[in-house]
Amino acid sequence: MICVFVPILAIPVLAQDLEPRAYSASPVGLNFLVLGFGYSTGSVLFDPTRPISNVKANLNIPTAGYGRTFGLFGRQGLLTARLPYVWGNIDGAVLQQSRSVRRSGLADTRVNFSINLRGSPARSPTEFAQLRKRSFIVGAGLTASSSTGQYDPTKLINIGTNRWAFKPELGISYPLKRCSTLICISALGYSPITRIISLGAKFAGRPRSQRLKGTSATRSAPGFG
Repeated sequence: MICVFVPILAIPVLAQDLEPRAYSASPVGLNFLVLGFGYSTGSVLFDPTRPISNVKANLNIPTAGYGRTFGLFGRQGLLTARLPYVWGNIDGAVLQQSRSVRRSGLADTRVNFSINLRGSPARSPTEFAQLRKRSFIVGAGLTASSSTGQYDPTKLINIGTNRWAFKPELGISYPLKRCSTLICISALGYSPITRIISLGAKFAGRPRSQRLKGTSATRSAPGFG
């Protein structure tokens, strides 16, 4: 059995997650194909000690993913993987000079595992079809974001984060007629960044090096890299 989800979203930040069928009742052996599109626009904040200001980003984020339900210790589990692609423009001022850069490439891969701890035991498609009453579900999950996105240590603006991220989560799903209400509590942790990015590592024009709080800069038309 295969289901296809096609969400089309306008999202303000990349950190938001939409996990299809998380903590919802489903038969085991159900396959999900997820196709999504996100659009993100807004200001980008940098360290105020850096000579960068008025930075705005406009990003397009299509996503493809796959998921499958399965039985684990008699409970219903779900495993999904998602791979986003990002392209767009970032505009701002460096040393009070307008600059723009375009980025396009793969973002970090995300893998999510969830299991229903209360309600929704593992059921075959036949057993699930005979179900007449839905009950509220308590589940737990873990999302991992890998450092597989496009990243260049010589550039200030990157698509990939260059670090791993982990999000443990507790969710409660309650059925309301044909819909369900989902409440989640989660925390987000990151691994250390493996390499420090140097400001102005790539310049436009002829550079004249100047040390600026541990980073290199120039007074002749620097760029984002």
